Amino acid sequence: MGAVNLKATGHKQLAHMSDAWIEAWGPSLEAAFLASAAGLLSVITDLRRVKRRITVNVPALKDIDLEGLLYSWLEYVLIRFETERLILPKGSITIRTSGGGNGNYLMLTGRLEGEAFDPGRHLLRREVKAVTYHQMEVSRINDIYRIRFLLDL
Repeated sequence: MGAVNLKATGHKQLAHMSDAWIEAWGPSLEAAFLASAAGLLSVITDLRRVKRRITVNVPALKDIDLEGLLYSWLEYVLIRFETERLILPKGSITIRTSGGGNGNYLMLTGRLEGEAFDPGRHLLRREVKAVTYHQMEVSRINDIYRIRFLLDL
């Protein structure tokens, strides 16, 4: 991960020819997932201008593996922006394994904080068309979780 402070939580954009390739990291899976949402939203606008004015409950997102859960998570964050213009880069989430008659799956629940996009205060940097599975990776390196994903611009 280069010169990244491995004790911190964060995100950065990696070099890519035409799309946005994001790397996010954190000391827990939840921290890395939250950093990935901030990474996605940082492509859209400058997050330093976003205030914590509203809280949104995240519905239970479920999938059988981490990549599928990450895709559902990022898609949820993007859809909230596209349909309601909500920028939700902060919050708290829980990821746990649940089971049922059809086997085990991963489930994400939580809350996100942010505000509605205000063209008077928020610069619209780029439009994100979609989250993709291409080059998606969720890994653990020592005590740091690292996430990489590609956004179609």
